Amino acid sequence: PQAGGELIAYALKRGINFIDTAELYQTYSHIRHALSSGSVLPVISTKTYAWSEEEARKSLDWARRELDLDVIDIVLLHEQESSLTMHGHSEAAAFLLEQKERGVIRAFGLSTHAVEPVLALAQAAAGNRTGYWKDLDAGPWKYAEIVHPLLNLRGIGLLDGTAQQMREASAAAARAGIGVFGMKMFGGGHLLGEFEQAARFALDLDFVSAYAVGMQTTD
Repeated sequence: PQAGGELIAYALKRGINFIDTAELYQTYSHIRHALSSGSVLPVISTKTYAWSEEEARKSLDWARRELDLDVIDIVLLHEQESSLTMHGHSEAAAFLLEQKERGVIRAFGLSTHAVEPVLALAQAAAGNRTGYWKDLDAGPWKYAEIVHPLLNLRGIGLLDGTAQQMREASAAAARAGIGVFGMKMFGGGHLLGEFEQAARFALDLDFVSAYAVGMQTTD
């Protein structure tokens, strides 16, 4: 945690202002160490696999305690695979919406490696009762504000669809008022041989507000 925290602190000093993490990653102590070393407070987004209110409460309490923060900027339901998965996590989503209204978190949403949840979130935000929500109640998902989709040049890692379809779905989410921050710009390292093209593809998407890019060294 100390070594990782020092690396994150270095990143903050270099201008990085957004940190993506998750309960699964076990990096809260690293981030806490970085935050304690300076006055720069980045936006922090974390993720949980919680499906019930009880599990979501445990996850949020753990994040606040381990990060030593009263308020978490963004909490996402981790790796949603479909509209059915989203429906199955509605109780956790409802809890996060309640915590947003209380000021404990600033926004909630989902992360995904699939096109369908991005489109479903866009449809929910637009109040569309056709499409993926024809036979399901979008419930709290109508009020989600953030989506964290897999966006890269080749669509490496997608569970469904193509790179172009994910780009179009993410743009639709943005038009519906949902904030977008991308993941896996370099396809988990598989696109490092196409670094310039992959970076240009990602950075030219003007509807994307931020990217989570992995780093291991100060270099």
